[in-house]
Amino acid sequence: MLHIVAAPEDDAPPPPAHSEGMEQQVERVCQGGLATWQLRLSQRRMAESLDAPIPLKDVAEACQLSVSQLVRAFRTSVGLTPHQWLINHRLDRAKVLLDGGHPLVDIAAACGFSDQSHFTRTFTRRLGIAPGAWRRSTRKPARSLPALVAPWAMSSDYAVSA
Repeated sequence: MLHIVAAPEDDAPPPPAHSEGMEQQVERVCQGGLATWQLRLSQRRMAESLDAPIPLKDVAEACQLSVSQLVRAFRTSVGLTPHQWLINHRLDRAKVLLDGGHPLVDIAAACGFSDQSHFTRTFTRRLGIAPGAWRRSTRKPARSLPALVAPWAMSSDYAVSA
C-alpha cells in the first residue's frame, strides 16, 4: 500500500529546534545513562540521607528503574556507582565536620557510618590519611594574640629613655 504525503507548505513554521541540553540528554539516555531528572533525583535522595542508610531500592523506584538499571545507568552518567558517590559525599561532609573540631564518634554517626572504626577505615582507605592526622594537617594556625604595644611604638624613635 502506498501512502501519499503532501509536501509541506512554504509558509508552514519549521519544526521546533531542540536545545543543546535536550540533545545531550537524549544522547546520554541512548548510551545507557540516566535522564537529567533521574540523575538529580537520585543524587538528591542520597544526599538527603548522608547520615543514615538508604536502600538503593527506594532510589531506584523513585527513578522508575530497577536497582540494576539504576546502578548501571548511574555509573554511565557519573563514572561512579551510587555507593561510591554516596561514600565520597559522606567523606566530604566528614572533612567539614573534622574542621569544626567535632569528636570522631559524632562525625561517624553524622556521616552515616556504622561506627567510628568503620569511618576511620573508610576515610583512611579512600584518602590515604587517618581522620585525626587529616585534622591536624589541615588545622588552621592559632591566631596570635593582638600586640599589646603598637608596632610603631617599638621603633627607636619612640623609645622612652630612663
